[in-house]
Amino acid sequence: MKLYHFSDKNNLKAISSNYFGKNCYTQNDKNISNVKRAFFYDKVHAQEHLLNDCKYRYTVEINIKKIYDLSKDIKNLINKYQDIDNLLRALSKKYIGVKYNCGFDCYAIFKNLKTISKKAV
Repeated sequence: MKLYHFSDKNNLKAISSNYFGKNCYTQNDKNISNVKRAFFYDKVHAQEHLLNDCKYRYTVEINIKKIYDLSKDIKNLINKYQDIDNLLRALSKKYIGVKYNCGFDCYAIFKNLKTISKKAV
């Protein structure tokens, strides 16, 4: 499955979760959980207004079977863990990322992913 990441950086060879919390886009997310992650979308147009100033859209490919869908939460993990931080820590040990819906589908990926293409937006 293809996912899309938006960035101001040119010529990224991989999207790294190591930059999590180091820009205005992810600072609020870091306040909720320190679990490193990068954010992706399954649509070519970002639906978050915060990303309107990003200059590049990178494409990566993932195996959807390695993503836990929090929207469906078939293992009832949201109720099992007391907070988002503990939930993400547990998920990061078994999955490469999570899918959730905040009005649109968003993917939080814990691992570094190699880019397969870049497009100016």
